[in-house]
Amino acid sequence: DKLAQTEMQNHGFQSVLHRVPAPELPDAIWKFRWQLLLVGLREGLHLIVADSDIVVFRDPFPLMGGDAEIEITTEHLWPERHLWRPWVRPEDDLSTGFIFVRPWSSPARSGWSTERFLAEFLQANRQAVLLGGTPRDPFDQRVFNKYVLERAVACKPCIIGSYGQKH
Repeated sequence: DKLAQTEMQNHGFQSVLHRVPAPELPDAIWKFRWQLLLVGLREGLHLIVADSDIVVFRDPFPLMGGDAEIEITTEHLWPERHLWRPWVRPEDDLSTGFIFVRPWSSPARSGWSTERFLAEFLQANRQAVLLGGTPRDPFDQRVFNKYVLERAVACKPCIIGSYGQKH
């Protein structure tokens, strides 16, 4: 809201106020993280998008692989044993509560980028209500995980999920 924006600006933060009509607010909230990541990549930013319940006690960058355009946390307590297993709930593989993106082009991956992937994800989920009146799944993390898994199967080696040395 305007008061929060003014407060942020008073503390030296750059901010943008994006007004959304009340009926469109749930859809805008659902898409917010993905649109923010997409805009960040298009602007050439290294960007962390984190949920408000994330607490960082030290520099997270040494714990990241540094070998990808997008790095996402997991919900698994033992990712080395559970990541990408078919019997695990899909929303647990990738936790969208902490996502780091960076623009990165690689000749070996021409035609594919995280920017394009996120734009396609948003396009695939543009409607809050699906055909036949079925509402879109309200849990964007589950929708994103299923989308990533579908694309990983269809587009090897475009998407490689790893934890430590495990792929």
